[in-house]
Amino acid sequence: MREIIESLRRDLGEEISKIKIADVRIGVIYTGVLLSTGHGGVAYTPIYEFTTCPVSKRAGEISGTPASDAVRMFFSSNLIEVAVGVALVNALSQVSFEKHPEKYVISNIDVLELISRAIKYQWLDTLDH
Repeated sequence: MREIIESLRRDLGEEISKIKIADVRIGVIYTGVLLSTGHGGVAYTPIYEFTTCPVSKRAGEISGTPASDAVRMFFSSNLIEVAVGVALVNALSQVSFEKHPEKYVISNIDVLELISRAIKYQWLDTLDH
């Protein structure tokens, strides 16, 4: 996972330190991050990992944080902060995509078609063994 963040840092350069977290929402199912660029990212909120209501020590302090600093939450021991970090990385990946579209392969294949192909080939592989 460190490779993903290092790749984003390389792709975005100094821009990553200028991008700030505009808003964060930690919900029952999803966690969302909105960047100052207008890009957003989401991640699963791991509520079933807790026996009580989860809390982040950084609650109320995350908005306004530069993305270059907040990305460290990706590696936190607090799972709520990890969810914020993953949502942040998802949002930054969209910024990177728009800045360097030549690095990405875009396909017109339907995702459900890909899933059905994968299921078919896995089933056929099991017959060979």
